[in-house]
Amino acid sequence: MNRQCNSTLKVIRAARMIDGKGREPLTNQAIVVQGGWIRDIKPWEDESVILLDQEAEIVNAESGTVLPGLIDAHVHLTLNADKFSADKEPTDVPTESDESILLRAVGNAQAALRAGVTTVCDCGGQNHLVFALREAIKRGVVQGPRVIASGNVITTAGGHGGFSAREAKGSEEIRQAVAEQVEAGADFVKIMMTGGGGKNPGSSQYDLVELAAATAEARRLGKRVAVHCHGTTGIKDSVEAGVTRIEHCSFVKPDVPDFDPEFDSDIAEAIVQKGIYVCPTNTVDYRQIQMLGDSDKVKQLAPRAQLNKTWRGLLRCGVQFIAGSDAGIPQVFCDDYALIMELMVGELGMSPMQVILAGTRVAAEALGMGDEIGTLEVGKRADIIAIHGDPLKDITALRQICLVMFGGNVVCY
Repeated sequence: MNRQCNSTLKVIRAARMIDGKGREPLTNQAIVVQGGWIRDIKPWEDESVILLDQEAEIVNAESGTVLPGLIDAHVHLTLNADKFSADKEPTDVPTESDESILLRAVGNAQAALRAGVTTVCDCGGQNHLVFALREAIKRGVVQGPRVIASGNVITTAGGHGGFSAREAKGSEEIRQAVAEQVEAGADFVKIMMTGGGGKNPGSSQYDLVELAAATAEARRLGKRVAVHCHGTTGIKDSVEAGVTRIEHCSFVKPDVPDFDPEFDSDIAEAIVQKGIYVCPTNTVDYRQIQMLGDSDKVKQLAPRAQLNKTWRGLLRCGVQFIAGSDAGIPQVFCDDYALIMELMVGELGMSPMQVILAGTRVAAEALGMGDEIGTLEVGKRADIIAIHGDPLKDITALRQICLVMFGGNVVCY
């Protein structure tokens, strides 16, 4: 574990800097870091920077591009991406010890950090184990990214995500479930609004009254609400209830066994008007499809193309996307974060700058942390990465990590 003191004055020399604000990259910048925060950003040749060269630790990133630390807005650190049943429920969780699950969560978190992800948002894990990991990282007991966690998801009896859930039904019970998760240490609340995987993804598990009760209780307690939601009716009710973010947002028809999107532009415009963020988790199934034989691959690519069309419709309406992998579900791994960006460019038609913002500034805002992370600015936390190459010309450059700084400490260089 890296025990370097983050109070040491450091100067990162950046040949090219993308600051996360959406503007053109700046060249030959010096990022001055002290005490875990960005103290100053100035050109190399600035006299004050030159004077620091004698007392500061110089971190050379002159051969590539420096960016804010990346944010994975949807992960499941406790899950094993290699072990799932046909309906995408984990097969080993019911019999696995908490100690084994927690150790896997540590490994997943560290894999994410090595991939340049300095903040992860854990959207559901069993037995509140991620809370222990979150605190261990804060204390420096183990190395890992910043963890924002929901704890148990809230679902119905026998509903989607039941392996890591607090089951609740009815307005009063769902209010109590929200309060329990917050009391246990949840940073935000995760509601399974519809089914998922092989369990009726288009059908709602809660009605508008129940979801409105959940969001009202979360707001009372100062917490944001993320909803797992595939079905069109569930999406519409989520907008009406005023959730913070919608995960997946697939517009699937109810009572249809397979994903069959029915994009609704009116609902999309309402999402924009309410300022709700969408995390499409667009890496889901991609690696699995690539592993299939040619005939099976063709069958699976058609519904994926339809889903991509739906997400492109959301983007045309102006919906703000945030980058989340859903790491932990089948063949979605914490160290494969760059795939999100590559598919957002290749399948959804977003520009490289748009997807970088989705994984930095916009994601930070969705988490309610825009004043601390997501951009390279004076007064922000020193979560900084450097990569070989220029991601604005080739988004796959995000795989070439050459520096990870988390909270002012260099953890990978």
